[in-house]
Amino acid sequence: MSSPTMAIVTLNFAIEGDSTMMPAVRTRDDLRRALKQISADAVVSDCLLTAEVLWSPEDSSETLSRDTVYADFPDLVPI
Repeated sequence: MSSPTMAIVTLNFAIEGDSTMMPAVRTRDDLRRALKQISADAVVSDCLLTAEVLWSPEDSSETLSRDTVYADFPDLVPI
């Protein structure tokens, strides 16, 4: 049986306009609200300019422990 691992996921969006200005995402509810707002804004004609999803670890044989995540990402807000 494999041991548990963590993942760091980063979502980057470039959206034209200012309606997605929002406070920092600190909870799951904040994330849910932010993603709903982004999805609503993205359907407006040509509003979504670009999007990028990054994750770590990239390789399926790599793992991240809780200690490694907090050492490498001290400002991370767990959601």
